[in-house]
Amino acid sequence: MRLVSAILSGRVDEAPRPAPTGATGQGGKIIVADLLGATQVSVFSTVTCCETRKTGRTNATIRCVDHASVALSPTQRRVLAALKRQGEATADELADALEISSSAVRQHLNALRSAGFITSRQERGQPGRPADRYHATELTEPLFATTDGSLSIELLAHIEEEDPELVNRVFDRRRRRLVDDVKDELTGKPIDRRVSAIAELLEAQGYLADSEKLGNDHYRIKLHSCAIWPVASHYRQACTAELEFIRDLTPDATVERITHKAAGAHTCAYDISIQS
Repeated sequence: MRLVSAILSGRVDEAPRPAPTGATGQGGKIIVADLLGATQVSVFSTVTCCETRKTGRTNATIRCVDHASVALSPTQRRVLAALKRQGEATADELADALEISSSAVRQHLNALRSAGFITSRQERGQPGRPADRYHATELTEPLFATTDGSLSIELLAHIEEEDPELVNRVFDRRRRRLVDDVKDELTGKPIDRRVSAIAELLEAQGYLADSEKLGNDHYRIKLHSCAIWPVASHYRQACTAELEFIRDLTPDATVERITHKAAGAHTCAYDISIQS
């Protein structure tokens, strides 16, 4: 627990290394893995409560740390949220967006990368030194969620064992309830106001959502974080329900998902256009 916080604060040398406890844990937790002496952080969101990851060279011993105990500073959280909203960005681009110095941003990015919350690639083909372009890892998904999905995953697994079709009906019922909660407020409103309202609803649920107008009667909603990632990464019905939720609230439009976090994209994005 203190190890991850120490990494984020830049005080790795002061962080006591926890004693090995085997490969036990619970879904939705952040874990620390010792791999050839290098400390990494990753998400352990499987239904099974233990895991030893094999690599080509060695086994990784995994220990659990509750992600709620990982203390991001307010600035680190701002940097991380800005990065997730942009998908990929350089330190200078984040500095411009946040209106802080590039050196301060780099310091926070180094800490976040050491903790495993971000990674980077070098952008070549431009004049001068290749620029590092950063993006968030799956580890960040639970940090912006308002609930832990481990219990939901366990319950869904039990339901699936009893009746696989019942899982579909559960997600469908949840979608209908969410639609019913807001449908009366949105019915009859112009499409631009409905799109904005849907983005605000998803933002309030922890999706880091925003919307934009792309042209006449053409809009896009982007979800930069997944508030139910532990569930969605196991059950694609959650993703289908999300798409149908937007379609139900915009019945006069065509709604298509154009990027999908579960397929490796940085965001889930939905294009919404009025049917001619």
